[in-house]
Amino acid sequence: MCFRIGSASVSKNCDNKPCYQGKCENEKCRCFAGWGGVQCDRCHGRNLLTDESELLTDGPRNYSSSSRCMWIIRDEKKRDALLLRIDSLVTECSWDHLYIYDGTGTRSHQLAAFSGVVSGREVSIRSGKALVYFFSDLAFNMSGFNITFAYGKCPNNCTSNGKCTEGICECYEGYTGALCDTLICTDKDRNKTSKACGMAGICSADNRCSCNMHFHGDRCQALTTQSVFETVLTSGDFGARASHTAILVNDTKIWVIGGAHFTGVNNSFVAVYDITKSSWHEIPTRNTPRPRYDHTVVRYKSTMYMFGGVIDERIVTNELWSLDLGTLEWTLENSNNNASNAM
Repeated sequence: MCFRIGSASVSKNCDNKPCYQGKCENEKCRCFAGWGGVQCDRCHGRNLLTDESELLTDGPRNYSSSSRCMWIIRDEKKRDALLLRIDSLVTECSWDHLYIYDGTGTRSHQLAAFSGVVSGREVSIRSGKALVYFFSDLAFNMSGFNITFAYGKCPNNCTSNGKCTEGICECYEGYTGALCDTLICTDKDRNKTSKACGMAGICSADNRCSCNMHFHGDRCQALTTQSVFETVLTSGDFGARASHTAILVNDTKIWVIGGAHFTGVNNSFVAVYDITKSSWHEIPTRNTPRPRYDHTVVRYKSTMYMFGGVIDERIVTNELWSLDLGTLEWTLENSNNNASNAM
């Protein structure tokens, strides 16, 4: 069952055409709340969805200009994780966006922002409640999107290499990753040629691949004459961010400072990646500056210096801060002379 939020609207006469999301009364389409247009075929306002059989869509035709549509997916009887699948999405690239939040408000953890052409993407929502918001500008009107959702399922069905428990993949032996789609060495593979090493190496004592002479990479997947970019498997929960700075310290640790990230993400201003352990951890500091992005950072001996950046989303600052790597305390080295409205 699908419950609607808000008031209904009445369109022009039905003209013997069906009302997509409404009913015909006195030769006029009376639209359900959350829909508008002559045939009630354009999303408008808010909808509350509870039934997995419902299709989340902007409508059967191209979406209208200046669309503002919101769907809240919530079923109080279900506690499982929620899986959204974007069957198709076509919007004006970089201008018309679809936002997905883990929770029922825009201050919840933002999981994704989609624009352009997308198909087959899945988004797992731990809380089991989601808010989906669509925004379009005045220019191009594209075909829009169709999204389905289900409770208690995992993305890509854990690639058939794991068990789905409350929306999280528990991988079978020999597999790892959020989708259980990455082969790894196990104790059974030690000192043997393994599929985890692409059959071009053996699993060593520390369960890493030891490649044959002509191959390299974490899984011996490339010839030594070829370069390799790999997704590093890491431990420690560290959210995505952009426009940050990264500094190598003592050849073993990468300090990441500041940056922009989605709303609702509890991202520390300073985080460190340990290269030897492939792990992330947050670094608490004292007198920490306001969050910022597009700044610069350099290291001189035991001190890091951070200059400029964008704060409060629109203010470009010329603040110069220093961070003592021994005491982990920040110091403002100059009085600011910020330029507002410079963005």
